[in-house]
Amino acid sequence: MTDAQSAELMALVVPRLDDHNQRIAALESGQATLEAGQVRLEQSVTTLTTKMAEYNGENRSRAEAQKQTFEDGINALGASLDGLAKRIDRLGSVRGWAGWAIVTSASAGVATLVSHFWMHP
Repeated sequence: MTDAQSAELMALVVPRLDDHNQRIAALESGQATLEAGQVRLEQSVTTLTTKMAEYNGENRSRAEAQKQTFEDGINALGASLDGLAKRIDRLGSVRGWAGWAIVTSASAGVATLVSHFWMHP
């Protein structure tokens, strides 16, 4: 091979080598960009997972607090209804006693009047 042929061959090969080097550099740059994006994505997923765990914990504690508040309210309502039922029972018995007292008093009054007019005409 002569120097002219070598120079001609080099003139053909060098631009292709430069083109390949540029393509390899672009691919390496793209790969580095993808790897950096993957790292950021993994960090975002980790952050999101942590936030979701926090929200889950907050939601769980909020749900437990709501459940406890609801149960306390139901218990308080039940106690109020029990107190009301006792008051109603007591009121019913007071009404019964009052009615019995009125009937007895009226009967005694009528008996007194009858005996007064019958015995002393």
